[in-house]
Amino acid sequence: MSQTASQIDQKKYLKLLESVLPRPITSEEQHREYLRATTKLMKKDELTSEETALLILLSILISDYERNRFAHLFAKKMTPVEALSYLIEENGLTQRDFPEIPQSRISDILAGKRKISKSQAQIFGERFKVNPVLLLY
Repeated sequence: MSQTASQIDQKKYLKLLESVLPRPITSEEQHREYLRATTKLMKKDELTSEETALLILLSILISDYERNRFAHLFAKKMTPVEALSYLIEENGLTQRDFPEIPQSRISDILAGKRKISKSQAQIFGERFKVNPVLLLY
């Protein structure tokens, strides 16, 4: 996926940019829109260099917005598991509230026995309206 700028077809990239019109995020609605766009791109098996560039750009914008929105989490330097645990608790949820993921798997994640997978991060990200990348690193 490491593409150089010279490998991007500018016309194709401009068309992708026009479909999303990326700019700094200023509202929850815009945040959700960009999350939907990144999720759609992440679900693809193969990305073009133009799609990869857009995914990176949207991820930067989303991360910046979430960093400001969830500054208290980052100030504590939480791990992805700590952040997930916090989000679950703050939203008054239990492991049963994620039927797409076996409860035993969530228990293992929260106990530190397993890492959060890409697909699980997407599920949690959609549920909590955060960039799934925040739960992977």
